[in-house]
Amino acid sequence: MIVHKLDRFARNRYDSAFYRRELKKNGVQIVSVTENLDDSPESIILESVLEGMAEYYSRNLAREVMKGMKETAYKCKHTGGRPPLRYDAPTQTQGDVLSYIYTVPLYFLIQFFL
Repeated sequence: MIVHKLDRFARNRYDSAFYRRELKKNGVQIVSVTENLDDSPESIILESVLEGMAEYYSRNLAREVMKGMKETAYKCKHTGGRPPLRYDAPTQTQGDVLSYIYTVPLYFLIQFFL
């Protein structure tokens, strides 16, 4: 199997080891285009370091994305996805989500609160 980089093959060490073992049992070898790794002991340690770095990058990116989404939500800005019912997703220049709530018909409000 040819991969561009080893971090494209798996995002964590467990998945990488599991799928490598399954492929090896079936006679499939994984070859990286950009990383020249052979069967030497140095390549084994380099491969494990690269897999560890890929796992770190993936988890760190997830943490940073969640932090950014929380900060965006604290500012009452749209964080992406489909907006809730009766809300309009504003564009980047329009402002916050709360100022774009659709007007609820008066009869609904009267029936709901009485």
